[in-house]
Amino acid sequence: MVRLWQLGCLSLCFFLLSCRDSPDRVTTYPVAPIPVDAKTVPVTGKPSKVLLQTLFGSDPATFNPLLSEDTTSSAMVGLISAGLTTFNPLTETIEPALAKSWDISPDHLEYTFYLRRGVQWSDGTPFTADDVIFTWNTLYRKKPHPDTGEFLYEYPIRAPFSHQIEGVEYHFEKIDRYTVRFRTPQIHAPFLLFAGGEEILPQHLLQTAVEEGTFMDQWSSSTAIHHPKTIISIGPYVLESYRPGERILFRKNPHYWKVDTNGQRLPYTEKLIYRFLKDGNATAIAFAEGKTDLESIRPDDLAWVQQTAGKHRFTLHSQGPSPSNSFIFFNQNTGKDPKGNPLVAPYKLKWFRLTAFRQAIAYALNRPGIIESVLFGKGFPLYGYVSQGQPFWFNPAIKTYPYNPEKALKLLQREGFKKKGKQLYDASGNAVAFSLITNQGNEVRQAVCTIFQSDMRRIGIAVEIKYLDFNALVTKLNDRFDYEAILLGLGGGAPDPSASKDILMSGGRLHMWFPKQESPSTEWEAQIDALMVAQEKTIDPLERKKIFDQVQVILSEQMPLIFTVTPQVYTGIKDKWQNLSLPNGGGATWNQPSWYSLSPES
Repeated sequence: MVRLWQLGCLSLCFFLLSCRDSPDRVTTYPVAPIPVDAKTVPVTGKPSKVLLQTLFGSDPATFNPLLSEDTTSSAMVGLISAGLTTFNPLTETIEPALAKSWDISPDHLEYTFYLRRGVQWSDGTPFTADDVIFTWNTLYRKKPHPDTGEFLYEYPIRAPFSHQIEGVEYHFEKIDRYTVRFRTPQIHAPFLLFAGGEEILPQHLLQTAVEEGTFMDQWSSSTAIHHPKTIISIGPYVLESYRPGERILFRKNPHYWKVDTNGQRLPYTEKLIYRFLKDGNATAIAFAEGKTDLESIRPDDLAWVQQTAGKHRFTLHSQGPSPSNSFIFFNQNTGKDPKGNPLVAPYKLKWFRLTAFRQAIAYALNRPGIIESVLFGKGFPLYGYVSQGQPFWFNPAIKTYPYNPEKALKLLQREGFKKKGKQLYDASGNAVAFSLITNQGNEVRQAVCTIFQSDMRRIGIAVEIKYLDFNALVTKLNDRFDYEAILLGLGGGAPDPSASKDILMSGGRLHMWFPKQESPSTEWEAQIDALMVAQEKTIDPLERKKIFDQVQVILSEQMPLIFTVTPQVYTGIKDKWQNLSLPNGGGATWNQPSWYSLSPES
């Protein structure tokens, strides 16, 4: 329920911020000629002034495409960057971007890209093949480890899992000023999506930083605050200003390389403003009050937000099941901390690495209860890695875990667990209890934790819930490994199995239940490793799906990730905005440069 004082406070907040925004200095950009090879988008529209949105959660950690990992950073980077190719979520096909076309050799090992002529960076410098080669040299750049001398990637976010095959890198070369060629060591099915979609960096601006070892500091949040104009763009917008915790302002890129059917340069919108709100409820309140132009609306906010649709002239668009997933996982790491102590108490580690224990937890989780009480009936149960929001890759034949606490208890009893009174004990007499961590500020996850705690109590398991700052949680997960159980989720990501290699393969940095294994710790993890490699070696999508279906079956049987629910996606957008093209599963703004407003004042 929204209280009147919340509405009033938010109105005052927006009034004050609006007053502070009014004296913004408007930068005058030179008008660049339309590129010879501009991409024509089949739309028409008219110039519009401003699109106002909110950002919930943390500030961007970086504006550097090669270093971006968190959701906020990736969203901001997407406005100023581009790859050779792009993915169209409506047609689910790969389309030309900075490359106007490409040829693929008959053996599917060689890709020749023909770049658009006349494209410029936002500072007026021409975009050429040199930028592509520089990007890939940076991506593959290595340096020796100070202790072992082993050569490791300087920027390991993408290269190890997205841009090589079984440890072998691509070969790439410049053919001429507007042609580059790549060769893969073997067939790599997602090449056009991942390698083609890699954001290109400006050689003229960043090469010195790479050579001097300061690349990690380039285009940081500090740069965005103090020197935003030094962050140049090849995307639809350029960064104008950034006030941490308050707002980010972008203006249209006068050198953008897309035009409409009349030859008018996109984007139509002159200015994008993102305001930061730390409270998830506040974003919905802002939209319901007409303070923002679009917002992702949670199912629990749907009914009351809809009540103001007539007054503020907006529509709530349903986009089907979210491609995201949410899950609980246990720490199965068999390693030790720097002091030589086990990362996980040995008797608890024994539970966590027991398949029957994880399956029992999955049966004991009341997903229908979560959907009704947390998502107000607007959601779907999850039993596997891929949600219904990715229909092509979704495997309906996986093992499912309908709510059944009695079956959960029987599974545990077969493994020697005994329930005495209200408490469950293992065969050695240890009370079954563990802590569950999630990030503070995420009300949906916190509500799921509370329901999970209650569900576990029914089978005699005591769960202590802990809420941590997201960055502190990530440190525990990725660096210290000192946790017992965590509730997290993943966005839909790229619609391809290989987007999940870093998560699903045993050596991955994001193999959350036991990251960075030197070799698979279980036979089923080794099976997944082999299947994830195999699915990349065929260009037949149906054959790839059959292989990835097997991965999903193994995950559903082993339950290293105990999946919860996924919501129905709703996006609220003011009716004045035209040229909307809303794909299933979310991502409403994928074609935002084509949007224009019917209202002359905005």
